[in-house]
Amino acid sequence: MRPELYKTALKIIFFKWAILYSFFANGQYIDTICKPNFPSKYMVNYTPNSKYNWILIGGLIASKPDSNLIYVSWGNVPGVYDIKVVEIGPNGCYGDTVKAKVIIKGPGSIKIFGEDQLCNGEAILLSASHPGYSYIRWNTGESKDTIIAAPTKTNRFYVIGYDAQCGNDTSYKTISVLPKPSVQIVAHPKKPRLDEDIYLTVNGYGAVLYKWYYKGESAPFSVGKSPVIKITEPGIKEIICIVDNGLGCSDTVNYKLVIGDRSTLFVPNAFTPNNDNLNDVFRVLGTGIVAFQMEIFDRWGKKVFGSADLDMGWDGTFNGEIVQDGSYVVVIRAMGQDGKFYSENTSVMLMR
Repeated sequence: MRPELYKTALKIIFFKWAILYSFFANGQYIDTICKPNFPSKYMVNYTPNSKYNWILIGGLIASKPDSNLIYVSWGNVPGVYDIKVVEIGPNGCYGDTVKAKVIIKGPGSIKIFGEDQLCNGEAILLSASHPGYSYIRWNTGESKDTIIAAPTKTNRFYVIGYDAQCGNDTSYKTISVLPKPSVQIVAHPKKPRLDEDIYLTVNGYGAVLYKWYYKGESAPFSVGKSPVIKITEPGIKEIICIVDNGLGCSDTVNYKLVIGDRSTLFVPNAFTPNNDNLNDVFRVLGTGIVAFQMEIFDRWGKKVFGSADLDMGWDGTFNGEIVQDGSYVVVIRAMGQDGKFYSENTSVMLMR
């Protein structure tokens, strides 16, 4: 007698991690086992006093092997496996061989790869490995394997792997967002002089590591928070400071120091205001002067001229009238950009 498969024969018992999936092919049922962690149940019609010879490859019968109902523990190697059964009647006659096929699908796996943390304002690549899943979707709505993530605060990303037969799975990854340090350079004095001590520091938050550079140089001149420097040449000197929060997040700030040249002051001792365009005006000459005050007095102590402008000279007149030839007292107070103070009490000879 030939045993017949029930319409629900060769079915997989629905376990916690297993999904029943059957379809008809070549006159037999084909069952799909997604995660063969537990025995699967197979059954044919029962005939009293008959025995059943089950033949299968890729699995082990975990119950009475000659029953019409058996439990099979399948291996984890994916593939398509035959399962056969022959009924042996009470009279010892063999029936026809009934065949079916079982598909073993390996357990799917989905995992997110990428950095666990980033600095605020930066972006990282997150990639999903998903063998066993034909389709994925990120919580961002994207369905490609690799995405660009730029969270502004600590966030949990996840990706779902979809399989029409074996269901879905989800992988999670938390990305920590680290605050970047934010600083600015402060210099004292703000208008330094040549060869003067210049005190540098940074104000702000988040910095624990410091590297100071002169622009154009590769080696830092200091790794402290508040270095002291001197500039020996006039001009503009650009300072660069790179700070770090100790976790790889950095900030770079620049500062330009303007260093003036050494100041000079020259006071002539005579002039000739005779309108010949040669030395007609008494004028003090100077470089790098930031403050200036000059007063001129006659021999009786009367003030005949005064100026706070270095470029303004005396033409030898007072209230529009030509003054007498002779010696005049000149009092000058001035300050150079290099901090030098000038105090001159001298005289000038007026000759026409």
